[in-house]
Amino acid sequence: METLEIGNCYYSAYNNMGGKYPILVHGIVTGTKGKLEGLEYGHAWLEFERDGIEWCYDSETDKEFPKVLFYRVGNVEYTKKYTPMEAVVESLKFGHYGPWDKKIFDVDDETLKLLRA
Repeated sequence: METLEIGNCYYSAYNNMGGKYPILVHGIVTGTKGKLEGLEYGHAWLEFERDGIEWCYDSETDKEFPKVLFYRVGNVEYTKKYTPMEAVVESLKFGHYGPWDKKIFDVDDETLKLLRA
């Protein structure tokens, strides 16, 4: 299976899904540094609940964040959530780790074009 050129978040999140991290999330975020600063792009992470609080695990940074903080800092504007079974079905259907949602795919496609220009 392939990974996206911007990074390995889709692959990494997919492979860390399950057990402690039951929900795979693909979403549109706005970059805060480097080449992606100010650009919208697709990103993948995992969500879970602990002690009644919703958390996000970013497998690219290997860090957990309270969901409200993660969404605020990343300017998360759109998400698509998958159970492990749904994620397996989508990965087999599309032949890659994500994104599978057209809106997120289109944002990633546009961002890649800008970065290559």
